Amino acid sequence: DKPFVIDKEYAMKLHNKIEVFRQATRTKKQIFLVIISSNGVKNNIYSEELISKVVTLQDLFKSL
Repeated sequence: DKPFVIDKEYAMKLHNKIEVFRQATRTKKQIFLVIISSNGVKNNIYSEELISKVVTLQDLFKSL
């Protein structure tokens, strides 16, 4: 019922996952982190730094 909050600890976990993916795939391409959340993500320094796009349930069920 509230937006998801990314704190310092979770931001470090996400950053580590990105680095593991980068090393495992040996990609030199840019990696975009997208969050799918029912109520969005609360904007803070961690979410602004890491998250490229937030997809909500409203986005998924929007009529075209």
